[in-house]
Amino acid sequence: MKTKKEVMLALEREVGSVDSSVWEYLECKGYVQEVLDGHDRAFPELVKEYRQVMRVVRAPRARQRRERAVPPDRRTLLRARLLAQMAADLPPVRHFRCQFLPDGLLQWEEVGDWIRAQAVQDGPPSSWVEFALPPGHRLEYDWESRMCRIVPPLDSLPLAGQSLRFLAFFTPDRPGEVQFIPVAAGGVLDRLRQVSKGLADSFGWQEASATVLVLTGQIPVISPLSISTHIHYSSTTTARIEISADPEVSPDKVKQFYQEVRKKVRGGRRYHPLAGWVMDLVEFVLDTPDLTWGERFEKWNREHPEHRYSVLQSMTNAYYRAVSKLLPDYYLP
Repeated sequence: MKTKKEVMLALEREVGSVDSSVWEYLECKGYVQEVLDGHDRAFPELVKEYRQVMRVVRAPRARQRRERAVPPDRRTLLRARLLAQMAADLPPVRHFRCQFLPDGLLQWEEVGDWIRAQAVQDGPPSSWVEFALPPGHRLEYDWESRMCRIVPPLDSLPLAGQSLRFLAFFTPDRPGEVQFIPVAAGGVLDRLRQVSKGLADSFGWQEASATVLVLTGQIPVISPLSISTHIHYSSTTTARIEISADPEVSPDKVKQFYQEVRKKVRGGRRYHPLAGWVMDLVEFVLDTPDLTWGERFEKWNREHPEHRYSVLQSMTNAYYRAVSKLLPDYYLP
């Protein structure tokens, strides 16, 4: 192949229509020129590089969260009932129910409609603002009116942040899905939000579960063992597995549960350890971005005579094998 057009046509025969932005990347990185210069295996490396980049370009930019939990046993259910009874006896919960649910607790099916109707009565959602008070000024708070003022007064302040606050809740028509609604400061839903947050902080519940408890008495149940997997950009390379376990769950049970989830996340792929000198090679390549592969070859052999390469191709193959083990789902520039 003597021209770039010939290289592109050959690439199209391998991968189909060539993405123009990825082609520009291959040109910028010197892969196309290496093919034109006639280097051994330069074209297969170009094809490999193109496919790796396209895996990233086409990957859906999303974050997936998957959860799996062990069903609660009788002990867990009894504990949940006791905690719910304790929560129901707390003054914030009793006061809220007495003031805003005078006819008794809601039915589970009524939660969504009650919250949406209350949001209309409370009025438009409020904005919570954050600002930095300049030196020489202070806030004075009036506990009766619950108002504050800046002393000495200021005509304006630089805004550091602005946000809404949301009540979290569940409804039976969307099981397991946390729903949110913005609240008006001082309104009924804002009061409920504060009560729910306090319960969640005290008992380890989700705020949405605490909201449903206050309104209906429905008991939040925390699984004795649950695992959440977080997968970024449809890749398991940066996936994380989070374990939430009751201290009374046996270590063997946690280990078994983790192994089952880990196997599914990794898709059956085995863990491949890397020798120290192989990781040295990857670091060496990353630390020499301005060198050509030929210059890297000479420099590596001078500095690492115990792991010298006889030919350049062996060095590049070792590097790309290591990268494929470190980042099997990603392209490393």
